[in-house]
Amino acid sequence: MEEVGEGIFRLQVEMPGPLGSVNCFLLEGGGEVVLVDTGPDVAVSRQALLRELRALGKRLEEITRILITHGHPDHCGFAKRARQDHGIPFWIHPLDAEYYARMHRGELTLQAQTWIRREVPEEAVSQIEMGLWGMMGIVQEEIPWDSCDIPREVPDQKPMVFHVGEMEWRVFHTPGHSPGHVCLYEPHLGILLSGDLVLPQETPHIGLDGSNSGDPLANYLASLHLLESLPARLVLPGHGEPFHDLGERILELRAHHQERLHLILEAVREGAQGIYEVAQRIRWTPKKVSFGELDPINQFLALQEAAAHLEHLVARNCLQRIPSEGPTRFVFLTEEGVLGKGL
Repeated sequence: MEEVGEGIFRLQVEMPGPLGSVNCFLLEGGGEVVLVDTGPDVAVSRQALLRELRALGKRLEEITRILITHGHPDHCGFAKRARQDHGIPFWIHPLDAEYYARMHRGELTLQAQTWIRREVPEEAVSQIEMGLWGMMGIVQEEIPWDSCDIPREVPDQKPMVFHVGEMEWRVFHTPGHSPGHVCLYEPHLGILLSGDLVLPQETPHIGLDGSNSGDPLANYLASLHLLESLPARLVLPGHGEPFHDLGERILELRAHHQERLHLILEAVREGAQGIYEVAQRIRWTPKKVSFGELDPINQFLALQEAAAHLEHLVARNCLQRIPSEGPTRFVFLTEEGVLGKGL
């Protein structure tokens, strides 16, 4: 537990998987005790959350409401149990509530599996499906969500505002990492709760796999552009340590995606036609390892990343998508236009 500002506390919650922990934040003032993100609904994480609350002299029952930055299990998994067992209301953007409910119904897994079997060579399908199942198995909630967990209030062009004592938190819709991702900003303190949109070390995952559509990379870059306009002096991320230079970190993230777009464009120009072929030609992770050196989970994530970047290049008219009953094919058109808005 760490106090990062008056009435603002960082709770480090253990979780399964390579990240090891997730940051939840407690906001307290004016009789309100608001929890931002809950950690997953698994025993080790529930125990860690309660332990962090006890270090503050708080009980779970004292929390007046929960706000979720995005609908991934490591950030929202415990929310429904907290409401069901303790009567604590929670809010999550409707797009992510629906996404999460579809995941619990098994729809996302089925769609991703269909996508894998279409886009991946037959001899590699079992390896990538192992990655999909491994990803889904990292955190398994015991209480499923459904359509009744979709809220009505939606931040859009104008941010939704909620008060905690004298703090005035503005909720900005910042899609990209997930369709309904939100960030929270307190303008008087200059504090940004960035969820997983901006992390201090990791590059947030931006992917497509048949369970979603559109151009998530364009959404992500637009969200970075929005955050860049905020004079934040302190960033509190969903994973990792708090940091101060938001502008510099946004420049690094943009540069990362710019480099990846150019590498993927070059791979297609040199003859790679499908998502799997492109992914094999790219170096992955900060260690710049080959696709074949990745474990199954990271191979699945790499394919999602490659697909999202390919889709963005199609949207920028740099590539053309060739319709096919089999794997999606792409052909090179031009380098002009690769630097879209936000890059």
